[in-house]
Amino acid sequence: MTKALDLGARIGEALDAVLDGDGAVLLAEAYFDPAGPFAARSFHADGVNDPLVIGRDDLLAVTLLDVRFPPLALRQLLDEPSEASEWLADDVLPAGLCLWDAKPHHLNALEELRSWLMHGTDDEHKGVGYVIADKLAARKRPNLVPIIDRAVLRVIGPIGTRREFWTVLGEQLTSSRRKRLGQIGRQMRPAGDEVPAVRLLDALLWMHGSRSINARDAREVAGVQAHRP
Repeated sequence: MTKALDLGARIGEALDAVLDGDGAVLLAEAYFDPAGPFAARSFHADGVNDPLVIGRDDLLAVTLLDVRFPPLALRQLLDEPSEASEWLADDVLPAGLCLWDAKPHHLNALEELRSWLMHGTDDEHKGVGYVIADKLAARKRPNLVPIIDRAVLRVIGPIGTRREFWTVLGEQLTSSRRKRLGQIGRQMRPAGDEVPAVRLLDALLWMHGSRSINARDAREVAGVQAHRP
């Protein structure tokens, strides 16, 4: 219980830190600027994104987040586009499901989807690590699956298991914090109120924790300090 409370407190503090002030709007504008150097809306909105299958446009979108598919894994995913449908079915993981509304059986299915993305049914998807699996799952369910990478971990610290993190983050995305995310989306120029809340949060966490030159420059313009754990 103490471990869960500690994780909840850390995540709550991290959310408040990245959502506070005018800097949050400026960072969001920088990230989602279609003329800028970041993934912008292309990750979640561009191309064909059939909620029931994983297709070529999904794999291309994931590469916008600085990852590379091993050739064998890429071919296997392209050869089996409907394999993931077992978990992407609307009665298993509804396309519009939000993390804060997810029930244990939804998280069970999400764990199974990630496992399949990493290992397949017989461990054949060798080389698709947890970061790629997270990002591909986030492309398919952008308001359910938060992305975890080194930049995000610099902001929130250790997360335990993915299941623990999903559960606690869902609890910490309170109505007031979701309202703040909505305000940030509406205040962005161009307006980003159509950007899923979890995707917007992903972007803000990453912009705070990334050590890339582009993120550093955006923080400087926004008057935001980098996280240095």
